[in-house]
Amino acid sequence: MFRLILVAALVMAGGAGRTNARNAKDEGMDTGVNSEPEAPETDKEILETLEIDPDQHEQAYAAVYGDSSVTCSKDAAKPCPQCKLKRVTQKCAVYDTEHKKVDMDFPIRIGLPEHNLPEELQGVFWLTAQGSSSALVSFGQSDDGGGLSIFDEKATGRVRVGGDRVWSFSDLGGNFAAAEKLDLVYDFKFDSVTKPRTCSIYPGGRNYGIKLHTKFLMNFQMDLAQCPTLAEDAPKDTCGRDSVPEFPGSFVWQRTSFVLGRHMKKADYKAVQVIKADGTKLPAFKAFLDFCADEGEERVTGSTPGEFHYHVVDNTKTCDKKKSWLCRRAGKMFC
Repeated sequence: MFRLILVAALVMAGGAGRTNARNAKDEGMDTGVNSEPEAPETDKEILETLEIDPDQHEQAYAAVYGDSSVTCSKDAAKPCPQCKLKRVTQKCAVYDTEHKKVDMDFPIRIGLPEHNLPEELQGVFWLTAQGSSSALVSFGQSDDGGGLSIFDEKATGRVRVGGDRVWSFSDLGGNFAAAEKLDLVYDFKFDSVTKPRTCSIYPGGRNYGIKLHTKFLMNFQMDLAQCPTLAEDAPKDTCGRDSVPEFPGSFVWQRTSFVLGRHMKKADYKAVQVIKADGTKLPAFKAFLDFCADEGEERVTGSTPGEFHYHVVDNTKTCDKKKSWLCRRAGKMFC
């Protein structure tokens, strides 16, 4: 089970998986370091590096089922129960129009200045080179509550992958289902509230009480591609919005992943701004639509070409009654 959590976290963040990490040396991948401590090989060794609260599993289980009377909202003290989130599918072609802007009720929430987001994080982003996995994402405020999708004064934002209109996928099943099972949440820790240039990303599975806050095991980084250098003494006003020719007018973040200290080059990708805070469709949005249409000779987006899938809060949904510990483990006769 924990192996599934680790692998799913890697795949969802663009990582290549633990198997690839073990084979990195044979494949000649750049480790990114001159020397490194011995890497853990067994699940037991890996779990010793994790922050695990033995009581949190039961709390997370209760959160999945929740209370049907709960109303999910951005100001709610506790995270919205997963039973209040429903799957939604949208056709990409709906937005392949001559209109220069999308409506503000676009399926994926548009990050706005009033969400306390700096311009580098506003709008909607496309995660490139993800195949059938992640598609459009956002740092905008959602109705997940419990402090999720809030960019705070410490330049940290917690994004729930299966949350309310903040993360989408090109296909159902696979990573989409894995994110639901884990209730996968990413902690994005940026270097600045007003002018972010780099970010460390930490995955966690709420339903299993796991937080991966160790860079030795996994190190997910995100750096603003427009910056000519990330040296500590470099002025932060040297980053230009149009310095990535492939995506003119977009803020572009470069994602890199290190697993057990090894740079998984094949897992690198970009987070490209495709919609601005005012709804303007950037040239990169057309690139996303072309990718989504998936009209090439070989299918790359999975079994649902031309679509993207996400979750949305539905406060009318009724939550199933939570089963007791004995019922879940011993069978119906104890329920």
